[in-house]
Amino acid sequence: MEHGSLADNLSSNTLNWQNRLAIALGTAKGLSYLHEECLEWILHCDIKPQNILLDADYEPKVADFGLSKLFNRGGLNNSSFSRIRGTRGYMAPEWVYNLPITSKVDIYSYGIVVLEMVTGKSPTSIQIHNSEGLAEHGSRLVTWVREKMDGDASRDSWLGKILDPMMGTDYDKDKMELLVKVALQWLAVFKPGLAVEVPKDEKYKVGFTDFVHAIMSVMVFVAIAFSDHRVTDCLFPGHVKEMDQVMESFPLMVGIVCSGLFLLFPNTRYG
Repeated sequence: MEHGSLADNLSSNTLNWQNRLAIALGTAKGLSYLHEECLEWILHCDIKPQNILLDADYEPKVADFGLSKLFNRGGLNNSSFSRIRGTRGYMAPEWVYNLPITSKVDIYSYGIVVLEMVTGKSPTSIQIHNSEGLAEHGSRLVTWVREKMDGDASRDSWLGKILDPMMGTDYDKDKMELLVKVALQWLAVFKPGLAVEVPKDEKYKVGFTDFVHAIMSVMVFVAIAFSDHRVTDCLFPGHVKEMDQVMESFPLMVGIVCSGLFLLFPNTRYG
């Protein structure tokens, strides 16, 4: 492409306000096409400035589908993702916290890209500490922007603090404010304190039944392990006869207990 990638242009400070707004809108249209208009549902899974190419007119093209995933319109099976996909700083929290993967993961990455275009700051260039230590890269940029907004009641004041100085003052304040606020809405999975919002759906809660099934699994594992003389000889040296007597009844006892528990608690939240 004639003008290379968005990352190249951001680092060389060649983009004015009109270019950046057009790139933001064009990239949004590209993602909308992948998510809503294609015959198959495509998740890109690695939206970042390096994967947005610019033609001679600075029209953006979403590129590099090496990590993308193709799905039927009928639905998306989260189990088909065998590993985390994306680039640190742009990855949605769903990847890290093993939450259901939907088109929102691309939207989150796009929100980070928009903030990077507005501020001129890479999500990995800001360091912010929270109560749990250094915050994740993407959330650092989000928090930095929110802190500037919350700290100043005047729109002109917080805009002046977050905008890339290379854009100068030639920009539409109303459109810029709207662009920043919409980007933050896409990134709303983060609370102000940077804690990831845990879904309130019951299927994400560990219940008593799950705990019982975990205990059953441990009991079965112990029974199997103790049936091996090498294990008992290592753990209880000099007590071979005693352990033989114990193991005559222990597996049976475990089987009876687990059978009873299984009748009382037949299903975990996963079935």
